[in-house]
Amino acid sequence: WVYPNRLATGKSHIINTRYRFLFQRFEVSCYFFAPIYLVRNASIALTHAILANHPHLEVLLLAAVVTMSLIVTCWLRPWRGKLPNVLDTGFMLVYVLVIVTAALLSEGERDQINK
Repeated sequence: WVYPNRLATGKSHIINTRYRFLFQRFEVSCYFFAPIYLVRNASIALTHAILANHPHLEVLLLAAVVTMSLIVTCWLRPWRGKLPNVLDTGFMLVYVLVIVTAALLSEGERDQINK
């Protein structure tokens, strides 16, 4: 891992200035969370775009992605401060509840359900 080594050698000013948008949101101990965060958001967006014609599979995959992200966020607590961690966890929990409720209320085509 290059980031901790560069911080230890004193070359961190250049890295912190250049890649501030990736590292400034998270705790120093969770510097690696930026790609996880980007993959989470991209997978949520791509799930909606790719599986638009398969609502049951879309709901299942979205619930899995958001639940895994919820577990990782609760475990690592990557955000700087307690309030952002609580808000992110709360919003993801509400999102999972909305997804599951939408799955219960959705009416797919009977042919798709029975296959």
